[in-house]
Amino acid sequence: MELSQEAKSKVEETTQEANASVEALTNSVNSEMEKAKQSALTSTLSEETNKQIDSVKQKAEEIGNMKVSELLSFGGDNDAESESEEN
Repeated sequence: MELSQEAKSKVEETTQEANASVEALTNSVNSEMEKAKQSALTSTLSEETNKQIDSVKQKAEEIGNMKVSELLSFGGDNDAESESEEN
């Protein structure tokens, strides 16, 4: 009987240790999954941000080119007006 009680005690102790190990592993896995999710989100946001920055740069260049062309055509109109006024 004494052996049986000692065996039960050992089984209970081992079960508690196993449960603690399982809980620690579960927490570790959950933590790693959360880190992976955050990393993926950050990566996606970085890609999206870079796309938006490129888009803004392209639009700024287009606006810059448009303003230059407007200035050139405006300058050309002024030259034509100045020439006609001089004549």
